[in-house]
Amino acid sequence: MGPHPTGVSYRYRTARSIAAARVRRRRARCCRGARGSSGDVPAPPSGSLAPQYRLHDARQISGRYARALLDPATAAFASDAFVPTFTNVSQELGLSSFTLSGSVVADDFDGDNQIDLLVSSYHPSSQLRLFLKRRSRGFDERTEQAGLLGLTGGLNMVQGDYDNDGDVDVLVLRGAWLGDAGRHPNSLLRNNGDGTLSCDLRDGRGRASLSDTDGCLGRL
Repeated sequence: MGPHPTGVSYRYRTARSIAAARVRRRRARCCRGARGSSGDVPAPPSGSLAPQYRLHDARQISGRYARALLDPATAAFASDAFVPTFTNVSQELGLSSFTLSGSVVADDFDGDNQIDLLVSSYHPSSQLRLFLKRRSRGFDERTEQAGLLGLTGGLNMVQGDYDNDGDVDVLVLRGAWLGDAGRHPNSLLRNNGDGTLSCDLRDGRGRASLSDTDGCLGRL
């Protein structure tokens, strides 16, 4: 290997070899810091958070389980102030859903003055799901009846009445954080006012809607 312009010879020439060397050094450093001379993982001092994080990193890098049980560091997050809590009642209300991060629209989709829920997920293959509020306690899933089968993905959703008919419509946004690989088409869902949604503007082309924002529509 030839010398560097500074006159110093370097062992690593490519970005890949440099990155690999950094990983090896970090693995060795973390494992040395987490293991004693006997090879056992020592328990951290009580009340100290830093050793717990180092042990966690060492376990991830070395692929070995810890031999010491770490006590929860709840005291570090204790507060004298009252902090209200929430009880998860989704299962008993009929809102069974297990997906990645996504969005939710809480609005009246079928005109019965009850708040319904439209739920999306970041995963491109996760189905949009519509839950209509019952008159009694709970929700009923109406995804298929609403015409949403096959509409998937959506990290974010924006609600609004784009066609000025008094019903809430929804814009589903996709492809966030994926760079060039995130060029997924968005969907504009038009509410038909009866609990169904139409997706007739899949590629940004379709009917136009006029809205008076300054007292005069003007001439087109």
